[in-house]
Amino acid sequence: MRTNDPRQTDWETGYGRSSTSQADAGGTFTSSCVAAAAERDRLLTSVAPRLQFKIALTPAAGDLIFTLMGEYKNARLDEVFAAISDGTRRAILARLAQSDARVTELASAFPISLNSTSKHIRLLERAGLVTRSVKGRDHVLSLNAGPMEEASEWMQYYRGFWADGLAALEKFVINKRKADKRRSKQ
Repeated sequence: MRTNDPRQTDWETGYGRSSTSQADAGGTFTSSCVAAAAERDRLLTSVAPRLQFKIALTPAAGDLIFTLMGEYKNARLDEVFAAISDGTRRAILARLAQSDARVTELASAFPISLNSTSKHIRLLERAGLVTRSVKGRDHVLSLNAGPMEEASEWMQYYRGFWADGLAALEKFVINKRKADKRRSKQ
């Protein structure tokens, strides 16, 4: 119900704009906001138990704040692409493609610490691209190219889309050049 109280807010009445402004002297805007908030809280606490709903400003632990759209999920493929995304790890794989190597041999080839090299190796092991065998005190690493085969098959599938798109682009550019030559001759 609309009253003539100039401090009444939209929330309380549900009509039009607020009758007060922030520039009001004496803090009437602030007091009307406080009153509106108190009224809202009173209504929510009296109505909410009956309606059995909760108002939460933040999601509960474990609740998603976004909706998954059914993206392609393949943890192994994700790990392989994450592993080969770094130049140091690709260099380690290139070295292991030549022959097996000890961790210390691999580490000496890079301008980073042994600890950093070990972290890169662990990521490659997690992706299944490198296998480790322990011979006494030596940790010998070997390349396992099997997971890269799966990544290669995935890329090969999409290569057709790229090839078709690039072929269409090439045809467009050639036709455009021919048309430009014809116009320039006229």
